[in-house]
Amino acid sequence: MKIGEDFDKIEWQVADWNLLEPNAFIGDSLLFLLAIVLAFKVRKASDGTAFYKNWTRFFIVFGVSLFVGGLGHLMWNYWGITGKYFSWYTAIIAVYFIEQAMISLYPKKRIRQGLVNWSILKLILSLVGLTVVIIKVDLVQDVSKGLLIPSINSALGMILSLVVLGAIYQKNKVGDFKFFWIGIAILLPSAFFQFMKISFAQWFDRNDVSHVLLAITFICYTIGVLNFRKTIPGKLLRG
Repeated sequence: MKIGEDFDKIEWQVADWNLLEPNAFIGDSLLFLLAIVLAFKVRKASDGTAFYKNWTRFFIVFGVSLFVGGLGHLMWNYWGITGKYFSWYTAIIAVYFIEQAMISLYPKKRIRQGLVNWSILKLILSLVGLTVVIIKVDLVQDVSKGLLIPSINSALGMILSLVVLGAIYQKNKVGDFKFFWIGIAILLPSAFFQFMKISFAQWFDRNDVSHVLLAITFICYTIGVLNFRKTIPGKLLRG
């Protein structure tokens, strides 16, 4: 076990290919498969409203983001820092879909439209901000700086959509949101493991811990989405 520093990256020689971190690639690939399965479950339960459509989009986009991110780990010796860009951008877009899903439930049209506009503005600013970081910052020396904008965007989006709006909806008996909150609570320790650089073993490092927590979070979100229709009158769902 290591705290405050990472284990050496696992090297994997395949024919003439010098690959890195196969554990990260495997973890991201499994999450991709899980996300796609959950996307189809949500889509199957969908009634065509924006809530279900955007949750389906979230799982698909974030799943693809994770898979390509895993390839970025695996192909680091060939792609370098450019192999990270796609997953950073798509992670921002994925959070946007969660925001739009939750905002679509707000019953007051004027406020709902204001929240939609805020979400779109945050999306644009985050994408532009990430582009500026990629152009201006030497990310080869510190890759973690590339995660700054996606992390801030994710925190703001999750707090607004799943915590603040979730609490408002729960108070007004617009559905049961406990599984969304449980998912966030389960995912929170991931930030601690990442910040403190806590890894249990070379083959099960802080990224692998995050993968396990994210998988459980995905399942909690899906349970929340699938149970939602049972707890809310259909007329309150927005298209």
